[in-house]
Amino acid sequence: MIVLSYRRADSPGFARALRERLVRELGADRVFLDVETIEAGADFRERLRTAVSTAEALVVVIGPEWLGPPPAANRLHNDDDAVRLEIATALSAGVPVVPVLVDGATMPDADVLPDDVRALADRNAVVLGNERFEADVERLLDVLGAGAVRRTRRYLTVLVTSLVVLAVALVGTLVVQRMARAPFLLTVELKETGSGIPVSDGEVVLSAGEDSWTRPVDERGRAQFQAVPAALRDEPVTVSPRVPGFDTASSTHRVTSNLVQLWLRRAEGPSVTVRGVVLDANNRTLAGVLLDFDGGAAMATSDSAGNFSVTVPRRAGAVVPLRATHAGVVGYDDVVTLPASTLLVVTFDPGA
Repeated sequence: MIVLSYRRADSPGFARALRERLVRELGADRVFLDVETIEAGADFRERLRTAVSTAEALVVVIGPEWLGPPPAANRLHNDDDAVRLEIATALSAGVPVVPVLVDGATMPDADVLPDDVRALADRNAVVLGNERFEADVERLLDVLGAGAVRRTRRYLTVLVTSLVVLAVALVGTLVVQRMARAPFLLTVELKETGSGIPVSDGEVVLSAGEDSWTRPVDERGRAQFQAVPAALRDEPVTVSPRVPGFDTASSTHRVTSNLVQLWLRRAEGPSVTVRGVVLDANNRTLAGVLLDFDGGAAMATSDSAGNFSVTVPRRAGAVVPLRATHAGVVGYDDVVTLPASTLLVVTFDPGA
């Protein structure tokens, strides 16, 4: 399990955006975020200690006010600071600690950190930005995957070695030859050009000679072809995506791995899918908020978890007016920049 550590007064929007992306890749049961995971009435600090000490990794989200807003004292020096508890527990238990810098933050110097978390300053950080959010998260996933392998390798090495030796001894050369001729799984992944957002609609046709196979595209933008004949390994195949609303053309690919990635461009006029979350003045999610982009060009309503998704007929990066209302009360009326892939955080505050 990956545990996310952050300060609610510093980087709640980035923490939620990162959790959503990690859940999409790893599953909800492998990502721990305190407000999402700790049940009401539970011993908060004990649940944090247990979660962190048994985690695959601790991801520490660090924003500009992570140490505390000026001129406040360094919050990490408070004995009851929850963030300090998380980091100290991870370092003591040998859990990999990965700092993630957001909003232009820099790594704190070792001399401003308490003794029990000073080793944090020696960790290499991953920078997470608005402009390259998807690419930055992919880099973070690579780091987390390497950490998980290190933690499990010592448990698996003896078992895997024993199984391989046993398999070779029992089955011999015949099994090895059959494995070399075994069918394999081929995944075709579709992403939108520019934004990198998965294209989760339509189907993909795979052709080789007179044979062809068709598979639907799932919510991750992937079409999975089971039992592809081994004869197609290292051979050219034709991949034909059929996705409404996108310019699609057949292309030829040599199957050298189990993944073929295609980038598709929208066929219609400029538009961008905006995903976001609505928070109240206390950083709690707010449902039932009506969001009006650019005077009715696109509208959406936040769901029970405060999330929304809407396609705005404007280019990514365009600056448009956004008006948010709840029960007839205006809580946000300003201009926003339409993000291509990052989460848009809307703070609903009628008194602002």
